[in-house]
Amino acid sequence: MGFGGVLLHLFTAKDQENSKLYLFVKCTVLGALFEFLCGYLGEHLLEVTFWDYSAMPLHIGKYINLPFCLVWGGIGVAWVWKIYPLIRRKLETPVLTGPNTAMRVFLVLMICSQVLTGAALLRMHERQSRNVEENVVEYVLDQCFPDQTLQRYFPKMKSTVTGEKIYIQETKS
Repeated sequence: MGFGGVLLHLFTAKDQENSKLYLFVKCTVLGALFEFLCGYLGEHLLEVTFWDYSAMPLHIGKYINLPFCLVWGGIGVAWVWKIYPLIRRKLETPVLTGPNTAMRVFLVLMICSQVLTGAALLRMHERQSRNVEENVVEYVLDQCFPDQTLQRYFPKMKSTVTGEKIYIQETKS
């Protein structure tokens, strides 16, 4: 949920005054939009499918499933009304600089994580057409994130061109 959780916080940070029903609907819609955007971009930028809900009941296309959207809504209500206020109270002690600083540090770490994941996936996509790295960044990505490692993190990822897993072969443990 990483980056989606950060976006959820940013879009609901000032919603504690609103009703729980309003917040639930807002987070449900935000969750659906986020899942659609991630699925669509994965398929059209990386030519891979991370998930496909079309075989599940209550799906809306390939990328959106109503029960999962309702989970986003429930998580949003729990975050705004229970979890974040508890965290904020803990962070408002005189020892710490405050919740805004902690949230900014968390946001920077999440952005770095997403950029690194995206770079590793883009490099994996490039390895499918050419295997030779052309610079130090590509070399480091190849060493730290080989296809087998990415397969463990994204086991359902498939090529949108062939419909098959894009990895070379599964490793035996």
